[in-house]
Amino acid sequence: MARVDTPDHGADSAPDHPRNHGFDQLHSMAAMARFAYVYAAATRRAADMASLPIKLYAGNPDRDPDATEIPDHPLLDLLDRPNTEDTGEELRRQCAVDLMLPGNSYLLKVGAATDAPPLSLLRYHPDEVRIVPQRHGRRIKCYELGVGEAAQLVDPDLVLHTRGTSWRPGAEGLYGQGNIEALSDELTTKL
Repeated sequence: MARVDTPDHGADSAPDHPRNHGFDQLHSMAAMARFAYVYAAATRRAADMASLPIKLYAGNPDRDPDATEIPDHPLLDLLDRPNTEDTGEELRRQCAVDLMLPGNSYLLKVGAATDAPPLSLLRYHPDEVRIVPQRHGRRIKCYELGVGEAAQLVDPDLVLHTRGTSWRPGAEGLYGQGNIEALSDELTTKL
């Protein structure tokens, strides 16, 4: 019996071959426009989540009684004003909707370098992002951001990808599953 040192995810995970989502991300987001109860539930939950205060600690306050809150830090400033177009609460609310409905939220760290934090955070619509998996080792080689000729390959260290859990095997399992996929059959019959 042969020993397996690295997983082989097959030809679809060959270098520079973006994998599509297992479920239509745009269809997931469009459910907000078609179904009032999806809109109401998603926007209410996202607003609740986005309005929670963000706190930064030195140490883990759940395990370390000596952990101290850091009230002033550049990271808190970035999260409060992530870019010139959005407030922190607006961006967090949109990211919560992206995570709930299609199951994936993407933020590009603009101006980030190995020794420097990002200058801003920009949201990418889940339908405008594809994952390029690695054949061996680290599972994500890069992200393809944008569509058509404007698409660019971006290092995974420059993308904050929050995803829901996934039941899919292989490269498609790198994408999260959103709530709309689970409701798809029910929502489709109501059209």
